[in-house]
Amino acid sequence: MNLTFELDGETVSIDLEPAADGGYRARLEGRELAVHVHHITPVYAVFTAAGRTYRAQLAAARNAHHVAIDGEFYDFQVVTQRSRERSGGGRGAQSGGARITSPMPGKVIRVLVEDGQEVAAGQGLLILEAMKMENEIRTPVAGKVKRVHVTAAQMVMPADLLVEVE
Repeated sequence: MNLTFELDGETVSIDLEPAADGGYRARLEGRELAVHVHHITPVYAVFTAAGRTYRAQLAAARNAHHVAIDGEFYDFQVVTQRSRERSGGGRGAQSGGARITSPMPGKVIRVLVEDGQEVAAGQGLLILEAMKMENEIRTPVAGKVKRVHVTAAQMVMPADLLVEVE
């Protein structure tokens, strides 16, 4: 999964892949880091990166995200295909594979797609209830649903794999 952020006016891209130990391999600017998330809520996270444990306070307002780690403050925006298109950097609907993961802990209320179904970029895949709110989880890419990994009434945690699109 590729995540792109705008941090202090620079675009930063991170590739995350699940690792065999339950953590992730993160590639950032030619460096590879081992990352393991120990605990995460919408406002607090504990994770280990490159052998060091960090505690982060998290806040979000509209498109801006604010993170405080060890007295350092970071403000960033997630760059989406839609924001790239608005800024002139996109070329229509994005296509290609994607592994859609849960952005938060919650309960899958309804699955909107099935294996083998064609989907358009931005199409809803499932409804996830978190903190008594229903959130539609959408695909960032157009393609075919390779596999739905969850069922209605299933509880999920952040970064749990929900749907694969190819």
